[in-house]
Amino acid sequence: MKPQLIVIDLDGTLLDRSGRVPDVNRDAVRLARNNGLEVIVATGRNWAESRPALSAIDANGMMICAGGAMLCDAVEGTGVRTRPLPVEAVHDITRRLIAHGHLVHLLQDHGRSDVEYIMVGTAETDPATAWWLKEHDVRTRFIEDPDGLDLQHTLRVGTVGHAERLQSTVEDIESVWGDDVELQHWPAVVESAATGTTTHLLEIFDRGVDKWTMIEHLLAERGLGPEHVVAIGDGLNDIMMVREAGCGIAMGQANATVHAVADHVVSSHEEGGVVAAIEHVLGLMKPNGGSGNASGGF
Repeated sequence: MKPQLIVIDLDGTLLDRSGRVPDVNRDAVRLARNNGLEVIVATGRNWAESRPALSAIDANGMMICAGGAMLCDAVEGTGVRTRPLPVEAVHDITRRLIAHGHLVHLLQDHGRSDVEYIMVGTAETDPATAWWLKEHDVRTRFIEDPDGLDLQHTLRVGTVGHAERLQSTVEDIESVWGDDVELQHWPAVVESAATGTTTHLLEIFDRGVDKWTMIEHLLAERGLGPEHVVAIGDGLNDIMMVREAGCGIAMGQANATVHAVADHVVSSHEEGGVVAAIEHVLGLMKPNGGSGNASGGF
């Protein structure tokens, strides 16, 4: 079958190092649409953090945000489907993160809360976090204690910290919650001057939350299968969609784990990788199947 849908990550994929959409990537997205392909953004960011990128590519229809915890309208941000964490998990994990000395980031369903983030605890705000909140102008509330808060609309519990310091935190949470939650941690996307040390994100979602599981929900609604999807990404939270899509494309700078599950690898996001990826997809749509460089696909 021919591809019908391109699902594309933002950071490290569609965006350059400065967090902007290069003109060549904007043109490539337009070319894909002109050839009958729908382009959907799938990102770990929430809708508010994604708006500049969405606007740059004139996004319409659906987008997947919060790492797969939310499906929403790309233009208005209206939630269509959400996967919040159980309230008891939010409270317990928040307490554990505070006990380990972290400031807790509770990402909220923006359609059901007056803020995007509730920041909990007395720890100082990490420089990377301070830069991110200022850069993206998201609605944020800082409190010291979560008692009495309505946390039923929490899509993600997270924090930011030095890689070495987070390890014991991860082990503590995994020892209690195990497979009942999805736990991910990796280097943060930060301004180069924001911090002089290796900064990692720790993110916890409800069990089964992933970009790919939300893509599956969208496909089921449309009567489509994985073979209709091209997934383009670079991060560890892109592994499932790159592996399961009819054609999975990894960016050149991606981790070797992402490369290993991809059907096709292009150059880095700073070296025209998105343009090469979309050209590859358009090649697959030709009668002869294109260049034949992919080891799998349509």
